[in-house]
Amino acid sequence: KSGTSFNYEGTVSQFIQENRLEIFFMDDTFQSLRPIDWALFIPHGIRSYLAKPFFHGDKLRSILVFCSTQANGYSEKELDLYALYYPAFLHGLRNSRKKKK
Repeated sequence: KSGTSFNYEGTVSQFIQENRLEIFFMDDTFQSLRPIDWALFIPHGIRSYLAKPFFHGDKLRSILVFCSTQANGYSEKELDLYALYYPAFLHGLRNSRKKKK
């Protein structure tokens, strides 16, 4: 569910923040050692995902996650296609945060 909070330890968010990644691919969740993959993604049939973080200065503000039921569902060659969704995601997120205030 949108806006749900999870423990930060061992998450994709922690890994992205610590390594200051611009994009993160999980090619096959069945090969993952991350508890969050086994707790959140695998039970819902997610076999691969692409996570795009959005930073504000040094602070990780949000992450857009694209999910696939197929292993190796995302490719670095197709990053421009996913980027088409970023403005709409950020706009919707900004509106959602305004409503909560």
